[in-house]
Amino acid sequence: MHIIKIYGSGCATCHKLKVLVENIVKQNDISADIQYINDFVEMAQLGILSTPAIIINGKLMSSGTIPKRDEILKWLGTQKN
Repeated sequence: MHIIKIYGSGCATCHKLKVLVENIVKQNDISADIQYINDFVEMAQLGILSTPAIIINGKLMSSGTIPKRDEILKWLGTQKN
């Protein structure tokens, strides 16, 4: 199971990334725990300077932009339920 953490300020762009990831996981039957985090202290501790940001399995994959669907699928590999 993938652990996906989406960090955001609550803006529309951050929520757009959250919905995109949720749809990708659901449509591809990928086992994942998706969390949306808006804790600025935690973001600062992780070195996240711009949102939205996405961390998959403990690794920062993207910050400050919405990655393309194919890129997110690549990050998630082929692990399924």
